[in-house]
Parts: sequence; C-alpha cells; structure tokens
Amino acid sequence: NRTLAQAALQFTLLHPAVTSVIPGVKSPEQVRANLAALDAPALSAANRALIDRVTPAGGGRKIWPA
Repeated sequence: NRTLAQAALQFTLLHPAVTSVIPGVKSPEQVRANLAALDAPALSAANRALIDRVTPAGGGRKIWPA
C-alpha cells in the first residue's frame, strides 16, 4: 500500500546513520506522494529484512557504513 519511492523514503529514514532525507522532485504530485510516506504504515520487520537481504550493507555500492 505504498509506492516504491515511499518505501525507499521510509527505509532510509529508519537507518540509524541517516539524520535527514532530501528527495528530489519534478512535480507537485511527487511532493504529495513523498509526503504521503509520512502517513503510510511503517515498514514491517519482514519488509525491512527483505530489503536487507536484497541490498546488504557494504555490498555493491557503498551507501552507508557496514
């Protein structure tokens, strides 16, 4: 019940190394969609575990400290 962008915003904000997120937008609709991430249900532990399995910390592109 969320867009991929909303899930990405929620996942990023959950990471302890992240203090803020500045998403890029091209339209007012994208702003509204990003803001809707605040009202979307929190990512479940199962969803977070799935994301961690698909994108392990330190694997591939270095996004944050492993």
